[in-house]
Amino acid sequence: MNRLYVVLICLILPFYVAAQNQNEKLGLLLNKEWQYSYESAVKLSIKAFDKITPSYCANKRVWKQVQKEKKEYLGYLKDEILNSKVIYNADSVTFTYNKEEITEKWIFDPQENTIFINSKEDSTLIKNQKILTLTEDRYSYINQDGSQIDMIPALKKLDALSFQDINELGVFFGNPNSHTVIVNTQGGPVDELFEEEFTSIIRNSESKDLLYVNVHQEQTQTPELFQNQSISFQQAIDFDKKSVAKLHRVIQHFKKQGKKVYVLGISFGAFMTQELLATYGTDIADGYYIMVGRLNIDSEVWKAFSEGKNGMFIHRENKQSKIKTKKQKLIVEQNMSKLAAGLGHYRYTKKLEHIQDLSKVCYVFGTKDEQVGGLTNEEVEFLESRKAKIITVKDGTHSSAIDEGIKLLKDLKTN
Repeated sequence: MNRLYVVLICLILPFYVAAQNQNEKLGLLLNKEWQYSYESAVKLSIKAFDKITPSYCANKRVWKQVQKEKKEYLGYLKDEILNSKVIYNADSVTFTYNKEEITEKWIFDPQENTIFINSKEDSTLIKNQKILTLTEDRYSYINQDGSQIDMIPALKKLDALSFQDINELGVFFGNPNSHTVIVNTQGGPVDELFEEEFTSIIRNSESKDLLYVNVHQEQTQTPELFQNQSISFQQAIDFDKKSVAKLHRVIQHFKKQGKKVYVLGISFGAFMTQELLATYGTDIADGYYIMVGRLNIDSEVWKAFSEGKNGMFIHRENKQSKIKTKKQKLIVEQNMSKLAAGLGHYRYTKKLEHIQDLSKVCYVFGTKDEQVGGLTNEEVEFLESRKAKIITVKDGTHSSAIDEGIKLLKDLKTN
């Protein structure tokens, strides 16, 4: 389906332009990266989805499936739009989407205060944007269909060397002076530290004024250990322990500075956060956002993963979910599955039993999560008995439950 997304984005996203020296103020656009605001990304994702017709799909069956999964597609499109970037040059503009670049020419009419674009593919196709606001921090205009689009400067990665003692342990974004820090341990597991996915979380949270840290795990910091040689299940368990220790070290760094620290663990990161709590207790941070994890994932799943296989939950209407496992071909994929099982094999209702108060924990799950399954009654009752806040996303899938959970970060303050 990725080709479908690319086609849609290229069809309906406006290609923006900078200005010549006809208007000095328009120089604010030049030579820096811009991104869509969150509100505009949502708006454009809806427009993109509405452009999907059976002709864009392989057949009508695929088209019907796309329509049925509208919420998932909208979320995917929104994230892709949030990660797209625009660089304005003196006589052209380059739009970057999913590592693909498109460059267009422009002209500016100062009397109309409007920018016009000629498409290289069709010289008769003219797009226009009437400028509303242009400052260092915002570019707003009305496009050809009459809707307002807002752009903001692209989110920049901070210099890791500014974070003495932990600079090798992750990537840093946002406001380095913020009193509030979001420490993320990413999902997967995968053998690289994702930056685009992390910046999507930041943009989705609409709280870019916080300081965000995406912490390395053992497989992201030393990927060569996992790419060409098979690891054992016991090695996977040991590697996971080292990853949890890295996470703890980063948290401690900021707590010693007197900052408020909130741990964000999504998917595999949820299991990392649960192991962090089991090992170090709840007092090491100010709060924990655990999303789309499991306390006691089905034994059929973790045992398959411990053998290097993969698996998923198939949810059918009015029927009990079914677990489907399959073999992994690549060594690195097999190793990543073993790392997942290295934490998934624990029964966290037992391992966290000594912690009577989980009120700092907010647990988000979808009832139709295809990756880890929904929480069982036993898991929910355990969390409730220890005063954890539980957010249940009815009919929520893995990604839609994450979307709901990320919204909770809006409530966090910079001071």
